[in-house]
Amino acid sequence: MTHPAEEQTRRMPPGDLAGTHERPRDLELAARQLDQTRREQMLSMAKKFAAIKAQAVDAQTSRAVTGAKTVKRERKGLITAIVMLILALILLRLGFGVRSTLRVCSQLDRWFSAKTNKNK
Repeated sequence: MTHPAEEQTRRMPPGDLAGTHERPRDLELAARQLDQTRREQMLSMAKKFAAIKAQAVDAQTSRAVTGAKTVKRERKGLITAIVMLILALILLRLGFGVRSTLRVCSQLDRWFSAKTNKNK
């Protein structure tokens, strides 16, 4: 009766099997290099890594703020469109003609657009 690990090793492709033998050598090499690295070098690398990480966080924050501003602007436009649709339905229900309703909505659209452009 074979052990599950032996069975798994037997089924592995040769390339994967060779890779498992190289890993301990890679770890030994990395450990030797780490032992030879001076404290100042390690500190310098840590500072560089921290700076790169800070830049990535700044970029993420910037994208999040831009996204929030876009959502806010689109929300205002959506609210304006809904208000105008409700108004148009009310005017049509009250018996205003289609042309009169379109004129009122067109005028309101110009008015809302002017207000939005002033706030930018």
